[in-house]
Amino acid sequence: MDLIQKFSSDVEKIKKHYRAEHQTYNGEEVCNQVAAFFEQQNRDVASLAHSYASYWKEAYILPSQNMEEEPTREHIDLLAGMMALLLDVEDSWQFTECFTQEDWKQLCQLTNYEAEDLPLELLSSLMKNFVDNQAV
Repeated sequence: MDLIQKFSSDVEKIKKHYRAEHQTYNGEEVCNQVAAFFEQQNRDVASLAHSYASYWKEAYILPSQNMEEEPTREHIDLLAGMMALLLDVEDSWQFTECFTQEDWKQLCQLTNYEAEDLPLELLSSLMKNFVDNQAV
């Protein structure tokens, strides 16, 4: 199991544990826990990870009409794709296929904002992904 698959599995465990420990499921609270976990897993680039997690919540979680199911598999996959970018995973395209053009543009914009604090190698890899996906 690679890091991205493990992350997705751990997110499912967060959902499962929340359901076991609470009488009613609060998808927004679970998503907040998932976002915090995402940030923890990417602590080397904490500020950018926080920005990505905030975008994920604002674009996909808060507008959800089915909060008792959040995060859905689709939304977990989106966050896992963001993690693949931040970890500079080889063949990250496998995890980012679910991104829309708007996702690419927003992630590029967030990355540009944080660029001066990122390791040069990671920034270069991220920018290559953004160029390849016509986000710049």
